[in-house]
Amino acid sequence: MLWIVLVVVAVVLFILFGGNRQGVESAAGGSAVDTVPQAGVSVDAPAAGDEPAAGMATEDAGNAAAEPGLEARRYIRSLRDRGAPWPFDELMQKASVYLNEGRLADAWLLYFFAAREGHPEAMMTLAEQSDPNLFQPDSSLLDRPDPVQAWKWYSRALDAGFEPARQRLAALRDWAGQAATRGDRKAEILLLNFR
Repeated sequence: MLWIVLVVVAVVLFILFGGNRQGVESAAGGSAVDTVPQAGVSVDAPAAGDEPAAGMATEDAGNAAAEPGLEARRYIRSLRDRGAPWPFDELMQKASVYLNEGRLADAWLLYFFAAREGHPEAMMTLAEQSDPNLFQPDSSLLDRPDPVQAWKWYSRALDAGFEPARQRLAALRDWAGQAATRGDRKAEILLLNFR
């Protein structure tokens, strides 16, 4: 587990300080692939609050298995080249395969792309990967739950008309209430979003 964390941290540092920052542009003008949200970082505004562009890997970076997320970024680039409508069923299936293979970066990037393009089930998946009630480190790119990210993605799924998100938001609110009484500062801040 320690090696996985070290590899993810190294990749994030490379992306932030040494990566090629010429990403594929989305229709909204942002990057097609944003950085992985760090635990505890609030990004609850729909567009302006999202993390800055992470940068795409160069084509000659070598084997996709050697660079986490490379295969997903190439797939997203091919989707953008073809244009909308996006093949959400295919995309979600591919993300699920990556997740089952333990290729968390590739899976997360596909879920994130689908969620940013309005797919409620992808939003729910991102929320569940961040939810302190459901968090499983072996199926999340995050090293610990991020309740603010969970709230953000559940809220977006509910706004998109996906009713199961309502129940998850209620459970998250219950968690925040209990954690806040124990002095959890993040839970106290999260409760403000529910008011």
